[in-house]
Amino acid sequence: MMQEHKDRSRISYYATLMVLASLFAVLFYSATWLTGDEARYYVPAWSLAHGYGYTDAAMPGRPPETMTPPLQAFLISLIIRSTDNPIALAKAVGSIWYILYALLTAMLVRRLFSTRPGTAWAVSVMALFALPILVVTPGLMADLPFMALVAFAFLLLHRAESSRSPGWMFSVGMVASLAYLTRAVGLALVAGIALHLLLHRRWKELLWYLAGAVLLYAPWQIRNLLVATNAESYFSYASKVAGGSGVSDLPVMRLVRQFTIKFPPYLHSVLPSILFPHLIEGRNLLGILGLGFLAAPFRWGVAALVAVGFGLSLRRFSAMELYWILTWVLISIFPFPGFYPYYLFPMVFIAAIYVARSVGVLSDMATRGNRQRSTQVRGVILGGMAAYVLAIALTSGVIHWRKEQPRRAYAPTAPERYRFYLNDYYDAWSTFAEAAEWIRNHTPQNALVASRKPGHYFVLSDRQGWRYDEPNRIGYSNAWDAVTGMGRDAPVYVVEDAFAGQGEHSTWYGESRVHVLEPLLQEHADAFELVFTSSKPSTRVWRYIP
Repeated sequence: MMQEHKDRSRISYYATLMVLASLFAVLFYSATWLTGDEARYYVPAWSLAHGYGYTDAAMPGRPPETMTPPLQAFLISLIIRSTDNPIALAKAVGSIWYILYALLTAMLVRRLFSTRPGTAWAVSVMALFALPILVVTPGLMADLPFMALVAFAFLLLHRAESSRSPGWMFSVGMVASLAYLTRAVGLALVAGIALHLLLHRRWKELLWYLAGAVLLYAPWQIRNLLVATNAESYFSYASKVAGGSGVSDLPVMRLVRQFTIKFPPYLHSVLPSILFPHLIEGRNLLGILGLGFLAAPFRWGVAALVAVGFGLSLRRFSAMELYWILTWVLISIFPFPGFYPYYLFPMVFIAAIYVARSVGVLSDMATRGNRQRSTQVRGVILGGMAAYVLAIALTSGVIHWRKEQPRRAYAPTAPERYRFYLNDYYDAWSTFAEAAEWIRNHTPQNALVASRKPGHYFVLSDRQGWRYDEPNRIGYSNAWDAVTGMGRDAPVYVVEDAFAGQGEHSTWYGESRVHVLEPLLQEHADAFELVFTSSKPSTRVWRYIP
């Protein structure tokens, strides 16, 4: 009878979570071509699908792509080859990745809290249905595949450690390597598991693990060695941003200082906002209720729960704790501007685990060891947290579904689709796409386009080009030399976008236009002819006159 009850509980746990995950995948699905880094994966995928190899097809000459790990692009390339509507289908596959992530994470959490099914429920809800994660489920970026592979690696590691079979540890190495081939921060996973085995002196298992990891990673590394001067171009780029000349010349003290600057806000501001969306950020619920003064204490309280949970986990110091530490280091040491929530997405399920462990200990302390009362207190606190997360997710999902309805009539990149977002940024993107349509229909196939987002413009206009604020990437020292140099062999068009470049809503795109493109057009006004002006807000296309 007891076993039958456990089986029913397990089935109910998985069935309910999978139904909810599938529901959210549908509610948050959108075919809209997003304006972030989707082109970073789609462009090399297009190149693979059309037989050009793994290249940056948006750039003149199609240089080898070495900065973006290849797995996600490879998967997208299979979709491009199989359908005439690849963007919409690839986004649907992104939603499937989310469901897979939900299943694997639910399995891992259930294993970690096998004696506390109620805690497993709460942790899974907080980890799987955090609103910021749901919003990116239909994206082309590598977040969801990476998160699924991280959860899968830890699941396999648990199985490998219980069986001590070489084959299982070999599989762990392959999955960890796949995660690294999905996102560069996967280095934290590969290194964390290896360090875990090393610290426990499990030499044979370490060798099998490394064999599995190297088997999949080595071809990518060898390929980069053959086509680039630095085998890990992303970290080389990051080190140069930090003030070094390459990975071997990292300015250590600057990285340490950068960590002390970025880590605290990530922990006490960004992470709590992901775990409990709309409670403490923006037009937050606490503010609406007149309790805005509690926002800061709540942030620090969540950060403290996570930190205490991490400290409690050190008693059984596992690969997960090493992965947690190394990931924080990697996302905090490089001085990229801003604080990006998606850097933390792969750690949300671990943060939820740590919160649950802290709540458990605090409940025991508050009830002075009374097990029954402690269980009740723990259930109320974690249940309340999970209920809030689920309520926000359901409410936001229904709102998103309704807002998405008028957009469904348009293609993923159609200018009209962006108008329905009803904000200045997407209005500017709408005319950006409108100008791309004009370029596609009114310029020769060999035309080159200088814009702020050449990858996106390649997708939108089917024309190669370069970033006017990064002329060094095509071998020139300034924007004017790039235009004149490239204009010797092909028609050159310059896109003057409408993104805000000053004020409260300023964007990086607009700031580049204000500081680089507008001075170029003013200084060399006689060398450019205005050939297209979009609807408001105006995006203009200029043709360079050799």
